[in-house]
Amino acid sequence: MKCPHCSQHVSVFSRSINKFGSMQLCPKCNQPVKTYLSLKWAAILFIPVFVSLQAIKLLFINGGFSSSLATGFACGLLVVLSMRLKVPDDATRS
Repeated sequence: MKCPHCSQHVSVFSRSINKFGSMQLCPKCNQPVKTYLSLKWAAILFIPVFVSLQAIKLLFINGGFSSSLATGFACGLLVVLSMRLKVPDDATRS
């Protein structure tokens, strides 16, 4: 993900991005940001994730796990890869 203010790369696992309840800040420039799910990127990544799901299902089934768990894993991967940052609505008014 890239910060909309400073265009620096921000990790999905960054502490400042994964805070719940408080305002999220870019760890590089300390400006307010908001995470959202980009439907455009979700649509672009749908086919590659679906194709990789078939291989993941084989690994999960051979490992003794449910194929439903593999589907959940693939859906979670799709959501994480589709996450983006934007400027919060209340920050643009001031």
